[in-house]
Amino acid sequence: MALTVVKAPICAQHRLERDLIPKAQYFGWKEVIDFQDVERRVESMASFLQTLVDDTSGDANGPRGTNFFWTNAVKVTNKANVGLAGNFSNSHFTQPGYYGEQGQQIIHHTLLRVLKMSNETALPLTVLQLISFVLMPEVATRLIMDDMRIDYAKAIENLLASSTYGALMFPAEDSAEDS
Repeated sequence: MALTVVKAPICAQHRLERDLIPKAQYFGWKEVIDFQDVERRVESMASFLQTLVDDTSGDANGPRGTNFFWTNAVKVTNKANVGLAGNFSNSHFTQPGYYGEQGQQIIHHTLLRVLKMSNETALPLTVLQLISFVLMPEVATRLIMDDMRIDYAKAIENLLASSTYGALMFPAEDSAEDS
């Protein structure tokens, strides 16, 4: 009778310390983030983001037509019998890269506070899809561009590559601890 060895999965903290922090250091991803400043930085993008929200013209050269995340989101929704959530379910596009869950919460709340959005202006997406698949990654990409002093395409690469690191390094704060 053969002996079967079952390996326990590596815990997330160990993976973070062993694999992801060295990777973050190598690529220059932030290990410390001033999350209070993130809100201010997102607020400073409000004018640009509102232009993206308000562009319902359908012009291929307009703010939406030239936006990487908008065009990808619309392509996915236009595929027959497949919704946006289905195609993006395994994607890191909804994650703000190394800003993690804490950054995601701050960006999301700030977007809701500073932007005027409606179901009509979000079409063919919903407001939630617009935030999740367009505005969230757009903001995170611009934050990463600024942090790392890199161009838009490189920032998107870093956004995608650093999502797991961000989720483990900066998990959502437990509101029970705040009381």
